Amino acid sequence: MRWRSRLALAFVVALTFAAMASSPAFAAGTGSGDSVSISASVSASPSNAATPAPLAQGPFSVQVGPNQDPGQPGKLIVIMSVNLSPDVPLPARVRIPIPPGAMVTWAGEVLGGDVSADPQRTYTLHDGVGGAQYAEFTMTQSRRGQVDTVAGPLTVKGAAVSAQLSFVQSAPSTSTEFAVRIPANASNVKIDPAPSGSPETNSTGESLYYVGTQSLPIGTKLALSISYTQGAASTSKPLASSSSSLLMLLGILLVVLIAIIAFVARHGSSEEESEEDEDEDEDEFAEDEDDEFDDDEFAEDEDDDSLDDDESGDEDEEPDEDDETDGD
Repeated sequence: MRWRSRLALAFVVALTFAAMASSPAFAAGTGSGDSVSISASVSASPSNAATPAPLAQGPFSVQVGPNQDPGQPGKLIVIMSVNLSPDVPLPARVRIPIPPGAMVTWAGEVLGGDVSADPQRTYTLHDGVGGAQYAEFTMTQSRRGQVDTVAGPLTVKGAAVSAQLSFVQSAPSTSTEFAVRIPANASNVKIDPAPSGSPETNSTGESLYYVGTQSLPIGTKLALSISYTQGAASTSKPLASSSSSLLMLLGILLVVLIAIIAFVARHGSSEEESEEDEDEDEDEFAEDEDDEFDDDEFAEDEDDDSLDDDESGDEDEEPDEDDETDGD
């Protein structure tokens, strides 16, 4: 039985080699000395690429003002933002215009609380209609997107400050609102186009002038100019501010000194008048006493005269008695 099993195994091996020898690929391979490789390919369906979020539109808000950052003085800051309607689903892709020549410093979503918690988003710049660019990014948490930019330089001549902005509606929106931020203690404010209504004032004393809301077709260009005079509280002239405070203090001290002198003079005049009145009263009293004394002397004189008259009358009467005696 064992030899039959071995015979059957040898027969199977022989048939296998015979089949391999009859294969053209095997015959060609053995003749060239190349190795035979067996490869398997697996066909896979291509994976679906990430679908971008739908593009959404909303009203634009453009806020223009001087840079308050000491690290970039003398620059014009332009803050662009878009506000989506509450019914717009998130995530949403937005496009925000960039002023010509401006540099983007931040782009992201505004949550409405601490600004440090606002998520920053990766953006891409694209050429828009009208020769300007727009920034594009996707919003996932908030419906307000914002792009901060640094535009052209400020023109400073002494205390006078001026700046110009060229705006291009490079992306579509439902409306566009413009506002100008003026520093605290500024005067002689001039804005073109002219603002509407009274300005709003924030906690730092800055004034926000609203130029108005417009419906601008895509590609529309708008020029905005601002000018103002820096106030006395400007940090660029601390010496002048100190001198003004010193002059004000000296003026107050001078007024107080004049008031004291006037009070003392008036009080002294009143005392002199009182003393003069007392002197006059004393003089009148002395005159009255002198008058009384004169009256007494006059009365004494009259008494003396009366006494003399009596004595002379008595003397005159005595001769009459003598005369009567002589007549007898």
